[in-house]
Amino acid sequence: MEKSNNAIDIMTLSVEQLVEVKQAIEKEVRLLSNSFSQLKVVQNKYLDGKENLESINETAKDKEFLVPLTSSLYVPGKLADTRRVIVDIGTGYYVEQTVSKAMDFISRRVAVVEENLTKIQQAIESKRKNLEVVIQILQGKLLDQQKKK
Repeated sequence: MEKSNNAIDIMTLSVEQLVEVKQAIEKEVRLLSNSFSQLKVVQNKYLDGKENLESINETAKDKEFLVPLTSSLYVPGKLADTRRVIVDIGTGYYVEQTVSKAMDFISRRVAVVEENLTKIQQAIESKRKNLEVVIQILQGKLLDQQKKK
């Protein structure tokens, strides 16, 4: 494991302490994995939105489609304006933008999400390596205890 200024040598920890460290790292990996999964969902929503925006053009004007009111309730509608869309910019705020500006907005959001996904993936890999080291040391200490008996 990497040492920082306040790092301790894990070789000096007792079996009980190593078990606690192992459990803490496993919990961190689970939390990071959940965050990764949630960000993947967000990424897919943005990519779906981008794909839908790409399909908006002059030929789509007056095209009939279903407008979602909830996740399971839809009403019929027609696309009246193919040049402007309303974009959810977060925390309940919506902005009317041109399709090209909306595409730019989504592209920027996708880039941020992808950057965060990369950071989380690296953190998960680092934690898993640390976990492997802790498990190896723990197994070694358990074997030593058995040999002493």
